Amino acid sequence: MMFYNADCPKIAIENPVSSKVFKMPKYTQEIHPYQFDPHNEHPYTKKTRLWLLGDIKPLVPTTPHNHPIGSYVPSGTGRKNRSTYGYAKRGEDSKNRAKTFQGIAEAMAQQWGSSE
Repeated sequence: MMFYNADCPKIAIENPVSSKVFKMPKYTQEIHPYQFDPHNEHPYTKKTRLWLLGDIKPLVPTTPHNHPIGSYVPSGTGRKNRSTYGYAKRGEDSKNRAKTFQGIAEAMAQQWGSSE
């Protein structure tokens, strides 16, 4: 919340879906890795939320016609069948949930970056 409330003209916060106990404000946008995956290296869902303050527009998907094959970090019983999800491994879930995918980072740089 320190970032969200910072005295700054433009703020972009990226975070996986958090627990309701954190009482986060309403997000601006939800994105997934497969929407920003030009080389089809990450055809997964992994709901990521963006809070955009100031004059920052929502990201436009760079691969809008891609389709996901499964969840990147599963929950519940899906963990047992590795063929249905991405790279998640038991004990490494927090690390995998925190991952910012290359395609999303590139879209942020290209769409929000300045050539000035």
